[in-house]
Amino acid sequence: MLKRQMVVITMALTFSILLAVQGISGNPGKNELAASSDKREPVQKLYDQALSAYKDKDYKKGVTLFQAFGQCFPEHSLADNALYWMGECFYAQGDFSGAVFLFKKMLKTYPRSNKTPDALLKIGYAYLILKNPVDAKQFLTRLTLEYPKSPARAKADVKLKRIR
Repeated sequence: MLKRQMVVITMALTFSILLAVQGISGNPGKNELAASSDKREPVQKLYDQALSAYKDKDYKKGVTLFQAFGQCFPEHSLADNALYWMGECFYAQGDFSGAVFLFKKMLKTYPRSNKTPDALLKIGYAYLILKNPVDAKQFLTRLTLEYPKSPARAKADVKLKRIR
């Protein structure tokens, strides 16, 4: 029980620190409440800032923010996306093994994610870069079979033709 309490306290402190760093007040005053009645706004803002860090190629910051988001809000509707984009940050930094780990974690944790086809594609790409065509083919084929109408399907087909 004590260990669980410590985890909750650590997560709360992490989120409070992130909110303070990002300029979001944890206890909004009357003016802030009047300006925003959406209680989810700080959560969305954290996610948006993490995604902006990725788009700005500040991958280390992106990883930190996406990780904090995932730890603090594992049940949020964007938790799967946060894990996916954290994998993209690793991929963009050339850590293909780390990216594969995160994409697979996303697939296992959030099997019905809207990011599943993209994660399967990126796992295939990463395995090709890691010179593992057998596993690349497995994930790319899975993508084509399970998500035949996905935009990622065409990209998988191109890679599969090169592997064969």
